[in-house]
Parts: sequence; structure tokens; C-alpha cells
Amino acid sequence: MFKKIVSLFCSALLVLTMLTGCQSVKKVIDKFKPEETGISGSLEDTQKEDTSGKEETATDSPATETIKAPQVITYYTVKKLVTKDEVDIGFDVEIPKIVTDNPGAEIINTKIDIYKVKIEKEYAKSGNLAEYDKIIKCNYKTAVKDNLLFISVYTSGGVLYSEGFAENYHYAYDYVEDRELSTDELIDFFGMNKDQILTKVNTALVKEGMESVAGFDKISLFVDENGKICADTLAPSMLGPEYPFIVILD
Repeated sequence: MFKKIVSLFCSALLVLTMLTGCQSVKKVIDKFKPEETGISGSLEDTQKEDTSGKEETATDSPATETIKAPQVITYYTVKKLVTKDEVDIGFDVEIPKIVTDNPGAEIINTKIDIYKVKIEKEYAKSGNLAEYDKIIKCNYKTAVKDNLLFISVYTSGGVLYSEGFAENYHYAYDYVEDRELSTDELIDFFGMNKDQILTKVNTALVKEGMESVAGFDKISLFVDENGKICADTLAPSMLGPEYPFIVILD
């Protein structure tokens, strides 16, 4: 009789232990169950997904996918160079394009395409580079800050044994609202005002022995490839033409 009671007690204890163990396993599973998250991407010259260092946030409802910056590609390239008197002559060109059908981005692509048309015409009449006497360069950089995609196009060139030229063009594309931002909108976006920017620009110009500027007609704002807020100023040159002079503002 005593053996039966002990046997029944052990059976009950075993059942209770199994039930308790199941609850513990459920708690462990629930503890490590993945939560719903929203993860956004970033872009440099090509679009890449990078989730390192990003915290996941739990939500009560399914996460909404974040709008990502569109891809920027090199859609036109010319690299034909020869050397004369230790100077490069020819073409070193890379022109960008925003990969999207959105009308706001297409407006910017159309503006950038103007450089391609000009370079194509010059290239068509260049003939044999051994007899050519010009250097034409064009390249670009991109950056993303919040919902803005920045594209900076840098052009330069000149004629052999003559004064050269350099011109930069900057575009700030709001890929959420599908439009290009104005200078005034960028000033607000950066949390600055015109007086602050002019003071920093002119301080840098004077330090380099150049004339100061009076207004914003020759200043473009952008974010460089390192994430720095910059002002690109057309500064007078002692040799005649104006040249881009970039000042980091932050």
C-alpha cells in the first residue's frame, strides 16, 4: 500500500514538473521572439542597405516601410586622355543620373544632362587627341541627409598653356516630396541664417587673401560626401575668372 501511494505521488510530481517546464520554455521563447521593426537605408554613389548600429523599435502594429533615397548612377562616361608636356589633354568625364521616374527628379536629371550634351559636342569635334589642346573634366559626389539627396557636379578644364576654368553645380533633392529645394529652404533646413553663413564665408575668403562677397547670388549650399554642410562660393581670382571656393560651415 505504501509503495502505491509513493508511486502515485511520484507520478503527480512528474506531471507537475512537466507542466512547469513547458511554461518556462514558453517564457524563454517569448523572451527571444523578434519584434516588428522599421529599418531605413542609406546611399552614397550606389544604394546600399546597412543596418549596423541601428536600434530596433517594437511597435504594436506592423512597421511602415521607410522611403529610401533613390539610387544615383554614372550614366555617361568618357575617359580619353593623352599627355602633352606633362599635362593631361582630352576627356575625363562621369555624369550622374537619379534612377527614378518621379517628375521632380527628372527635372534635376534634365539640368544635369545639359553638361552631357555640351561634352558630347566637344568630344565629337576633338578628332585625334594628339592634335587636341583642351582638357575637359567632370565628376560628381553624392550625400544623403535626412530626406534630402545631394548631388554635386564638379566641372573643370581649359586650353593648353592658357587659363583654365572650374564650375560646380549642386542639387538638393527632397525624395519624399519629389522636388528640388531652394537656397532659402536649405538655410532653414540647416538651422542657419544668411548673416551667419556670409560671416563664415567671408572670414574664410579674407583669410586666403580674397575679396569678400556681399550676397547669396554666388553662394550654393550643399552637403559633401563626408556629411559636412558646405557653402560653395564663386570667388574673384587675381587672374580674372571666378573660381569655386568651398567653406565648411559646421
